[in-house]
Amino acid sequence: MFNNDVEINQSINGNIKLKESIVSAKELTLEYSDYPFELTYNLVNYPQPEKIKYRYKLIDIDNAWLKGKKNRTSTYTSLDFGTYRFEVEALHINSGKILASNSLKINILPPWWLSPYALILYIVALVFFVIGTLNIIAQRKRSAKEIQSAAKRLELSLWGSGDLMWDWDITQNKIY
Repeated sequence: MFNNDVEINQSINGNIKLKESIVSAKELTLEYSDYPFELTYNLVNYPQPEKIKYRYKLIDIDNAWLKGKKNRTSTYTSLDFGTYRFEVEALHINSGKILASNSLKINILPPWWLSPYALILYIVALVFFVIGTLNIIAQRKRSAKEIQSAAKRLELSLWGSGDLMWDWDITQNKIY
């Protein structure tokens, strides 16, 4: 990856990309940011290597088999997170007979902002936001009821006492 070899059982960010030799591995785990990555394939110990052609495909990305390059590599960039299967076949150049085939499961982890921990954090933040909003709405309703109740009590006490209430607006010099 990034033109560097990947070591077996090397932990990067708590993730082991390759658990065994790529020759026998059936699965590869990559971070979302691990691109471009390149897969190299070869048929080992075949007596006539010049009579071999290769084809490959990445299931769910490539609809048909792709012709193998002379350097026997496949490079992928910017794949979405998810699970893919890389398949490769070695064919006899004249007969088209399949001499060997192999596949590799490739797991691309979601980006950090879509990881399970981030999703839990989003849910917790949303719950706090909803609870806070509901508390503010309830507090405003309580305040409006208290003001309405106080105004009603004042009106009743003024009516009961027979007194009047007046208000003087000093700036306009008016009495209400």
